[in-house]
This record gives sequence, structure tokens and C-alpha cells, in this order.
Amino acid sequence: MKHNATISRIAINTILFAADFSPASERALLYAIAIAKRCKSRLLLTHAVLPLMPITAEAGTLLLDSSPQYERLQTEAERRMNDLCASEALKAVPHEAIIRPGEVLDAISEIIRERDVELVILGTHGLAGLQRIIFGSLAEGILREIACPVMIVGPNVVPLASEHFSRIVYATTFSDASLRALHYALLIAHADQANLTLLHILPKSEAAHGMASEQLKRKYTDKLIDLVPLEGDFWLKTETVVEFGVPSEEIVRIAGIQRADLIVMGAHPALTASTHLPSTAHYVLQHARCPVLTTHGDD
Repeated sequence: MKHNATISRIAINTILFAADFSPASERALLYAIAIAKRCKSRLLLTHAVLPLMPITAEAGTLLLDSSPQYERLQTEAERRMNDLCASEALKAVPHEAIIRPGEVLDAISEIIRERDVELVILGTHGLAGLQRIIFGSLAEGILREIACPVMIVGPNVVPLASEHFSRIVYATTFSDASLRALHYALLIAHADQANLTLLHILPKSEAAHGMASEQLKRKYTDKLIDLVPLEGDFWLKTETVVEFGVPSEEIVRIAGIQRADLIVMGAHPALTASTHLPSTAHYVLQHARCPVLTTHGDD
């Protein structure tokens, strides 16, 4: 039974860019500007100032820290945001600066609700090892807990070479999350006339010798083909790849072989301690040479 995707136009009128003024954030901003120009979107540049010692009056209520230390942080954030907004690159898109007190994830969630944000973009340092165990990954926490799509520019992403994507790798597990991501992969590929690779990785444990292995590959190749829309006026150049291996490693490897400039994939919703445990999404974010666009579903 075929399950070809249907195409629905997805408007991206408002993009939220999470700025922390780091080199990773500066790289990500160039991608945010390029996408905002192409989609004719408004760009919200957001920074959260975390009080040094949060004070709670009631459970869940954060009082603003009026200490001199916090005031200095607020003043410095405003200065750096003003410098950012004065950059030549930002003159090409309508934009607005928003500075909020509190945790980054809370500030982003509030602005998404208030401003009907359709896409979040940020850079990440790609924490690993002990740093990741202690602090977790803010980027992965955002992509798992934010309902709208999130594009993350990781620590190994090469500088922006073009305002359009030319090679996109869409990695799917056929879950709700990855099938939702498919719509964005198809629409971006169509808009940019990009080559789209549909990729599925089978666990090594399912590998078999000879004909059985080939039959399994053909089965999932057919499932990938069934994802491609049938509309005749929808420009799309696709290929399918099915491999055995560790999904995280294979996604990065194949994206490298393809010289992809965008990876699109699903991410599971937040679970207990999910941002502190190894995951396919975190590995891809940490090692990919291109941005990663993620969505999550209800699974």
C-alpha cells in the first residue's frame, strides 16, 4: 500500500534566532538571514539573561534579580544586541531584538507562543563527554521540547557558501516525527531545486547474508519511494539509500559523501533526562558538516 506524501505549502513568516553572541551563534545567524530573505520572513533575534541567583516567591514564579551583577549582564546583552542589529547583513531582512530574563528554553517558548514563530534557528557548541552529562545540551533540549521545527548549526558546520541548498539528506525512521520532517525536506528541495536523498538506516542486528539482506534493502527502498509525492507539477530530483549500521554514524557519513548542505530528520519529544543521554540527534548535530533541521511528532 502506497503512502505518498501530499504537498501542502508551509509558510515561514516568523523566524526566531536564539543569539548568545558566540562564534557558533554568528555562523548560525548567516543561515537565519539567508532563509529569512528567501522566505520573506521576519527575524526575531532573541537573547535570554539568566539571573545569577534566581529567586522564587512561589513555585514556578521567577522574580527579577535587581542586583548590580544582573544589571551589568542586562546592559552588556543590550549592547551586544545593538551591535548585532547594526550589522550590514541584517539590513536585508526585517528584524526585531528581544531580550528576556530567565532560562533560554523558557524565553524561547514564550516568544513562540506570543509571536506565532514557525522556525527556530540557533548555533551550538556541541557539548560532549562530562560537559554534556553535567549541563546537558541546550540545543537538543530545544529541538525535543519546541513544537515548531528547529534548525541547528553545529560546531563542525562549514561557512555558508550559498543562500540556497543544493543537496539535502532526509533521514527517516518512518516515525511520526520523521514523517512530519518530510514535508519540510520536500518543500525546501522543491523551492531550491535541490537534490534530495531519502535515507533509512537498518540496525546491524538485522543484517543478513546474501539474498536476505538484499531483499530487506529492497523492501525499505520501496518504502522510501512511496514517500515521494506524485504531483506532476512538483519539481523534485530524488534518490534513495538504505544501509545497515549505526544510524547516527551512517547519517553523518552519507551526508558527507553526498556533500549535503542540509540534513532533515525527526526528533522524539522530550522524555525524562532525555537531554542528558546519548542520542542519534545529538551525534548528528555534533558531527555534521551542514545544518540539521528537526521536527518532532507525537511518538
